Amino acid sequence: MVHVWEVTFRNVYTRTKSINSVADLKGQKLRVIPSPSYITLFRALGAAPTPMAFGEIYTALQQGVIDGAENDAVTYITSKHMEVAKNISITQHMMLANTFFISERVWQRIPADLREMIKKASLEGRGAVIAERSKRDAQALEDIRAAGINITKPDLAPFTTVGQQTYKELAERLGPDLVGKVVGATK
Repeated sequence: MVHVWEVTFRNVYTRTKSINSVADLKGQKLRVIPSPSYITLFRALGAAPTPMAFGEIYTALQQGVIDGAENDAVTYITSKHMEVAKNISITQHMMLANTFFISERVWQRIPADLREMIKKASLEGRGAVIAERSKRDAQALEDIRAAGINITKPDLAPFTTVGQQTYKELAERLGPDLVGKVVGATK
C-alpha cells in the first residue's frame, strides 16, 4: 500500500539577480541537493548546480560562494536564507512529497479490517498535512513579501519544457518503466 502526500514545491532564491525566465539561470551557481536528478535538472536549465550540505548554504550565500539555492518558502524563512538571498522566484521546479507505504508482504499479513482503518487514517492524515502545509506556504509568502524580499513569478511553461528534456537521462538511470509511471501519474 502506498499513499503519496503532496507537500509543497521548491523555488529558486538568489543573492543579487532575479530569476524571471530560464535564461536568467544561465551560469548561476546554485546550491542543489547532492542528487543526480537535481544536478541534471539545473544543468538543463543552464545553471551551474553546486551540491552542498544544507548547513553550509547560509555562509556560502553570505560570502558569495554561490549565487543562490533552492528550497520551499517555509525553509527559506526558517533557515534565514532570506537574510542573504533577497530574491525568490516561484519556479515550483520540484515537488516535495512524503509517502506512506507498507510492503505488500506485510500488508497482506494485516487483517482486512485493520487494512481499511490504516487506509482511511492515511488518507485523513494526507488531507490534514496538505491543508496545514498550504496554510504555512501562504503565510510564508506573506512574511517574505512583508520582509521586502523581491518575489518573482516567472512563466513556468519554459521551465516545464526544459525539465521534460531530462526524462531521457532519468530513464537511463532509473529505468524507463519507473519514469513512465511517474510521468503518467502527473497527467
